[in-house]
Amino acid sequence: MNTLRETDSCDVLSANIKGYLDKNEMSQKEAAEASGIKYTTFNSWVCKVSYPRLRNLQKLADLFHIRIEDLTEDRTDAGRRRKNYMTVAEIELLRAYEEDPEFRLYVENGLAAKKKKEIAALNLLLESYISERNCSDGLS
Repeated sequence: MNTLRETDSCDVLSANIKGYLDKNEMSQKEAAEASGIKYTTFNSWVCKVSYPRLRNLQKLADLFHIRIEDLTEDRTDAGRRRKNYMTVAEIELLRAYEEDPEFRLYVENGLAAKKKKEIAALNLLLESYISERNCSDGLS
């Protein structure tokens, strides 16, 4: 039987695992397979039946590219769960950006082009607004 403190730890771990699963769009089964943990064992942590050993916490942390503390520490703010998780895909993109100069240039050029398009679109909206306002005010 779990003590109150153990129950609190299981609650925190379960909530954090669920958050990382959601953020990475992974099922429990996919995460268990990817980390080399039996599904039934993984599910027992999510269902707050048991608590993992340190080596299994490390496997989960490695899977999600996080620290063990990100799984075990309460990350609530005024009763609401913070959603500051990075997905595995986001981490891979960040690494590619940092390590591949050609990819970095591609991304930066794409962002610059997007910014130019957004500015052009805003200018059109502004011109349209000014034109409509001038027409409604009787100015031409």
